Amino acid sequence: MNYTVLPPALLGRYLESFQAYPSPVPRLEQRAMQLFMQKGYWEKHVRKMRTIYQKKHAILLQAIADHLHPHVTVLGHSVGLHILLEVHTDRSEEELIRIAAEAGVGVYPVGRNWQEPCGRQERPRIIVGFGGMREEDISEGIRLLAAAWFGRC
Repeated sequence: MNYTVLPPALLGRYLESFQAYPSPVPRLEQRAMQLFMQKGYWEKHVRKMRTIYQKKHAILLQAIADHLHPHVTVLGHSVGLHILLEVHTDRSEEELIRIAAEAGVGVYPVGRNWQEPCGRQERPRIIVGFGGMREEDISEGIRLLAAAWFGRC
């Protein structure tokens, strides 16, 4: 479910522009979300999830330091539920993703989503997500990546 929170000054303009577009979300679900937010449960949920994701993020960064250093550089590691790795290798992004998949680890390409005005990056970049992972699986996944990509544990 998506929602938009608008200041009163913009509500009129929004209604003029988008009045003809029906919401695909049933009113009952909208009302439930409204009550969830009004009663403070949304803020409580966000705080709880922020704590969980911060812990997972720290575990991931430590696992990278333990198993992948000095073969990768972490880029943009302070936002979202993923990190971006620049991999110090002659292999292509596609090769790294294939090798990771063969080792049972899912990582994601950057190349097809990246607009680089100066051409391709010198080194491949890989997205590593952690939001849906259990804490206890993060380090093992990175260890498997290190073994698959660099022959290290």
